[in-house]
Amino acid sequence: ISVIPLVFVADLTLAIISNCVVTLIILFAAGYLRATILHMPRWRDAFEVLFLGLGIMAVGLGAGWVIHVLLQV
Repeated sequence: ISVIPLVFVADLTLAIISNCVVTLIILFAAGYLRATILHMPRWRDAFEVLFLGLGIMAVGLGAGWVIHVLLQV
C-alpha cells in the first residue's frame, strides 16, 4: 500500500516523502490495533511503533547517504 505514491506521483522527491508519510500512518495504525487486541495502552504502543519506524527510516537514510558519498569518489 505504501508504494502507491511511487507509482502515481511523477516527482520522485514528492513520491518518496509521500511514501514515508503513508508508511508512518500505517505503522501508527498497526501499533494502535495491536495494543487494542493485546489490551495494552493504545496510544503508547502506537507511538512506540511509529518511533521505531522513524528510527529505521533514519538508519536507512544515513546508510544511503554514506553509500552515495563513498561512490562519488
